[in-house]
Amino acid sequence: MLNQKFTKSFVIFILILLLSFFLRIYQLGDSPHGLHNDEVANTYATKFILLNGKDIYGSKLPLLFMDKFGDYPPILPMYLSGLGTFIFGNNEFGSRALIAVTGALLVIPVYLLALLIFKKKETALFSAFIVAVTPVHMNLSRLNAEGIVALTVFFLGLFIFLTSFFKSNKYFLIIGLVLLLSTYLMYPSYRILIPLILAPTIILAFYYKTDKLFKTILISCILLSFTLTLVISSTYWGKGRFEQTSILSPVSGVENKLQQLIFNEKNIFIARMFHNKIIGYGFEFIYQYLSYFSPNYIFGQEGIPQIYMAPYSGLLYFALIPLFILSIIGYFQSKNKQINYPIFIFVLYLVFLTPIPAALTILDVPSIHRSLPFFILLILVASYGYNSIVNFNVKKIPIKFVVFILLAGELLFYFHNYFSHISIFTSVYRNDGNKEAMQYVLANQDKYDKVLVTNKELWLPTYYLFYKNDYNPEYIGKFQRNFRLPQVGNVSFVEHNCPSQLVIDNIKNKKIDISEKILVIDNIDCKPNQELFNWITSIKRLGETRAYEIYSLNNDFSLENKDY
Repeated sequence: MLNQKFTKSFVIFILILLLSFFLRIYQLGDSPHGLHNDEVANTYATKFILLNGKDIYGSKLPLLFMDKFGDYPPILPMYLSGLGTFIFGNNEFGSRALIAVTGALLVIPVYLLALLIFKKKETALFSAFIVAVTPVHMNLSRLNAEGIVALTVFFLGLFIFLTSFFKSNKYFLIIGLVLLLSTYLMYPSYRILIPLILAPTIILAFYYKTDKLFKTILISCILLSFTLTLVISSTYWGKGRFEQTSILSPVSGVENKLQQLIFNEKNIFIARMFHNKIIGYGFEFIYQYLSYFSPNYIFGQEGIPQIYMAPYSGLLYFALIPLFILSIIGYFQSKNKQINYPIFIFVLYLVFLTPIPAALTILDVPSIHRSLPFFILLILVASYGYNSIVNFNVKKIPIKFVVFILLAGELLFYFHNYFSHISIFTSVYRNDGNKEAMQYVLANQDKYDKVLVTNKELWLPTYYLFYKNDYNPEYIGKFQRNFRLPQVGNVSFVEHNCPSQLVIDNIKNKKIDISEKILVIDNIDCKPNQELFNWITSIKRLGETRAYEIYSLNNDFSLENKDY
């Protein structure tokens, strides 16, 4: 009987794991359509390094960070994007595949962690299943989000770390701590989270009566985590993105608001009492923090950026709401007496802890990517509610069937909307049209003497080189910040929103001859002279909105015309 139950649970788990892989790999090259800026930049930059041993700026095999626009994000997860193109081809699928696979693997540590907490395979399978199908994780896994890699490593490390307390297992402790600390090099939020996660675990060490050496290792790593956070945060690359997005930065507007309020106060003491930085930034943090617990964020459409949102689908399913409600009702809490309460209480602590790094930022908030661990922990809380009704029947009908019926309806609705509409729904946010514009240039550039491309999208040179499959080492040092590259062959990426106007100016200055064959990729807001330029076509997004206009220079135009 035990073997049969084990076999049944194992088969179900394997099916869940396969489902997780399927949902993250199916139509991965087409849904969403095309690569957005971060995807193409991460993929091109890391493949360039793997081929040439140096990055586009000349740094030798960087392991800590990559400079996109002064933000210096960790580069290690991005290498999966570049590596994927060697395995699956220089295309969208190759760019996304390995991060999607890494995301699919999250069901393994979540299952093990849920089993550790609830001691029931059915509840652990439920947790794994929700992770496999939940929108927030699936959306980010399919869009090359580097935080997905950190998330899988984090939960694997968390499971091994928490397991070590039961038998005072120092090897598990060290492995778990190494994995948790490794997330420092995978996503910036963990540099704030890890010290705050580890600090209270000394209580668990005493609760489980671990030996002296165990406690010594743990305390040493707690101190190490705080030290690493302080050291990294003092480096230019460690604080780059935080300075750009922090509530302490000018972009938050707190400083300006305080100055306006102080200006309107006549009494200096009153001004300092009510309008100081502690109150101003404190309230801003509270507002940001509470936004992550908003139902409209968790279950609605308030998540940012929009590229991670499917139409009419939240980040978690509404069907989980009854489970959250059950988890706070005393009668159902009594059904959970056999669970590992110290670990579950620690998970609750993490639920309230994990939004903190995101709440310290003001740009693109509430941020889905920065608060990603929060959602997986919420699934574990919902599993607490599910665990209380596993054997609960109403007139011999298992109440858990109601949850699965609600889930089934939401799953069908979400999957239909995602695979049928996600590309159109997010086309503007994903820089749709960049691929098509550069493919047009690649197909037609040999017909022209010069091709001038607008700098409306600063990373268009990267799209051009990626779809050209061009990783020539001669570009080392020629790239400028924001992935700008002034020229590749006869293609110029000009610092002008309207290259057509630049052509007119150069004709007037006699830097361009009217007889030259010139192709122009213009911003849609440009209004070139209709006699001087021949309109060729519009580059449109999937939603039929225009992204770019393409013109050619009219070589028959008479320069005697004074209106040009």
